[in-house]
Amino acid sequence: MTKRVVYPLFFVVLAFGMLIPQVHATIPTYDRSSKVDCNASSCASTSLATSAGDLIIVTIDCWSSTGSIGTTTDTLSTTFTTANSLTLAQTGFTSYTMLTGTSAGGSDTITVNKGGCSSAFSNQFSFSVDIYSFVTGIGITNKNFGSVGSGSGSDTLTMIIQPNSFIYETLAANNGNANCPVDSGSSGQTIRDTFACAQAGGNVINGIVMDRQYTNGGSTPSTAAWSATASSSFFFHMTIELLASGASVTTVSNCYGNCGTPAVTTTNTNSTKGINFNITQTYFYENQVIFPALIVNMSAHIACSYGTAQCPYAETLTLGLYATQTQCFGAIPFTPTCPAQLVASSQTISPSKGLFTFSVNYGVFTGQWIALGFTGSRSGLQINDTNTSVNIFNTFGFPATLSNVASQGTSKAEVFAWAVGNTVIGGGIIPASSLCNQNVDFLCTLQQAACGLTPSNCLVGGLILGIIYSIVTIFFLEIVLFKLGMTMGLPGGIYILIFISWMTVWALVVGALWFIILEILTVSIIFSSFMGSLAKSQGTGRQSS
Repeated sequence: MTKRVVYPLFFVVLAFGMLIPQVHATIPTYDRSSKVDCNASSCASTSLATSAGDLIIVTIDCWSSTGSIGTTTDTLSTTFTTANSLTLAQTGFTSYTMLTGTSAGGSDTITVNKGGCSSAFSNQFSFSVDIYSFVTGIGITNKNFGSVGSGSGSDTLTMIIQPNSFIYETLAANNGNANCPVDSGSSGQTIRDTFACAQAGGNVINGIVMDRQYTNGGSTPSTAAWSATASSSFFFHMTIELLASGASVTTVSNCYGNCGTPAVTTTNTNSTKGINFNITQTYFYENQVIFPALIVNMSAHIACSYGTAQCPYAETLTLGLYATQTQCFGAIPFTPTCPAQLVASSQTISPSKGLFTFSVNYGVFTGQWIALGFTGSRSGLQINDTNTSVNIFNTFGFPATLSNVASQGTSKAEVFAWAVGNTVIGGGIIPASSLCNQNVDFLCTLQQAACGLTPSNCLVGGLILGIIYSIVTIFFLEIVLFKLGMTMGLPGGIYILIFISWMTVWALVVGALWFIILEILTVSIIFSSFMGSLAKSQGTGRQSS
């Protein structure tokens, strides 16, 4: 009996596939830091060892209320650029700057000149130098500052980040007591540097620099906190994203609500004047989020100035953003089975004609439902129209939970919100959301399987799964052939076809179109070589005969 032969060509192709060069995403790492509290015209850091390509971050806190920090230089002639800042003009009495530069390699000493940063504080400014390896660049940034009615508080900044990114951040806090705040991170951050407490009379201020690396991407909140015994305190908070290599990020934006075409288009008409707001009710637009993002702000365009001859009465406009907690699979959004919560709102009394906008900074994910609501205190609310009609709904009151709505046809009222997020180019795609319904969102589930296997590069995980699926497919195919009593093995090309097919499927899942092109080129070269060899052998055979 002739024995069945399993062609070894499959194993050759398998080994070849494993050796195909991949685009690997190297995970960023924190190396070392130096901290300086300065009360001189300039101060220098300790000497820090760097490698070529390392990212140098210089975070400077200037405690001055009259001027800003001067220049920053180093012994390697690094070019520093501002990644994020809170200027003196913004805060009114202090300034904060994050500078970044790429090291040429070697020992480095950073010097910061005081410039106009002069104050009565014991330390006129402080700065830290932090070194990171394998950082592609700076992603998105965020910042906030303000005051609270106690000596303790917290602030949360949310960013849409990529897998394996660091969130690098600084917090400063001050109060009018002699009790210096204790600063900390409430999101698992590691504190890298703590600035000395600067004092001027009864005022004290200090700050910290900290970071945390996140395996998964998406909407990520980072909370900083401070604690002291005082009647009030001020805080200053900034974050930047340090990107992993193997992917580049492009910022994209989208307008939700009724933005007109193109966004934003305003007309001189208004269709809200006929809505009876003497009855307490809220009108709103519904939208499903199309990519993970931050809802940056929400706006309405007011058609007249209230309290003037044009609109001689008082009017209160309230805007609100609602968001569901899930993608509402198998449920209708804004109903008891998938309600939405009020996540941000703002109110203006007797507004003036023009755009009324308030900051939101709320993170949303793909498939989530949001509602942009507006209500007035009396009939006669005048909001300008856009040039498009959009489906609109209403509900009773201005509820904290939106779960009972009714369609009101369409409206042109110009109420909208801007969302800003990131798209990833190269290195495989990032699943838009950590929420996948396995019954209806199979592709999302496959993406998470690949990216979960190798978070630093989704393509690598996809190819590993492709190899596993190829082996399992061929194994079961051999069992079937054995059960059928077939004594001859399949042509080697069948094994190659199975292998390439699974590689293609998983490359499509993670969006690596370049790998599919590479497969096509490889197969074309192999096929051309085979046909050339075949033609040559046939020509040799004819000459021999």
